[in-house]
Amino acid sequence: MFLVGVVCLFPIQFSSETSVGVKADDWTKYKITATWNSENPNATEPRSVIDSKNTEWKVITVEKVFGTNVTIQVTTRFRNGTQQDAVYTSNVTSALTASGDDSNFGFRIIPAGLSKGESVRQSRIVINDTITKEFLGENREVNYAGLRLLVEGVTNYEYYWDRQTGFLLKSLYFDIAYDSEGYQSATWIETDITQTNLWQTQSPQEPPQESPQSWLQWGPPMVIATIVLVAFLLIKSRPKTKRIRRKRI
Repeated sequence: MFLVGVVCLFPIQFSSETSVGVKADDWTKYKITATWNSENPNATEPRSVIDSKNTEWKVITVEKVFGTNVTIQVTTRFRNGTQQDAVYTSNVTSALTASGDDSNFGFRIIPAGLSKGESVRQSRIVINDTITKEFLGENREVNYAGLRLLVEGVTNYEYYWDRQTGFLLKSLYFDIAYDSEGYQSATWIETDITQTNLWQTQSPQEPPQESPQSWLQWGPPMVIATIVLVAFLLIKSRPKTKRIRRKRI
């Protein structure tokens, strides 16, 4: 489960000057880390945690942008080798609803250029600060938001978005809850960006491959040089014939 947190939605503050910062074919790839434990020996692990643990990677690709409506494809690769694709469309400036595409779209992409104090999709998630933080080897201007809910325990949400594009870079979900018997359980789900084409075409984890053009460029001269060298060595290695001198009479 890609946790983007649908949390108690109430309008707070929204800027009409914000805009969509993504375009078709923009994409990000993520890894998901999840842990869960409970004091109750009979408790079962939540489905969201199981799904997160079984996810090898997830890719979010922008399919099209029309005004403030963004359509994305979510590709999930599971550790058993299977893959799942889903397509969602949402207005990234509108309030997040509790069902349909909006809930699945979540906070994966938000308007670009939000500033401190502005709400995200008219929810209780508010930009706490704009900071400079390194992601994938580059310092990016990042919008950070954190929210703590105290309902039968403690639930924390944290988000980091690229301010220029509005794409999610990192999210944290941490929850401490108590069941009806008073047992405590703790859940941690972290989503981290691992690759993107937003500001680089090559992932730092994947060194550039040798270009076919470079072989076409340097291949023929190398072949010719090799032939010349082999011919020279063959000539040098041939046994020398002795020349017979004629005696003068």
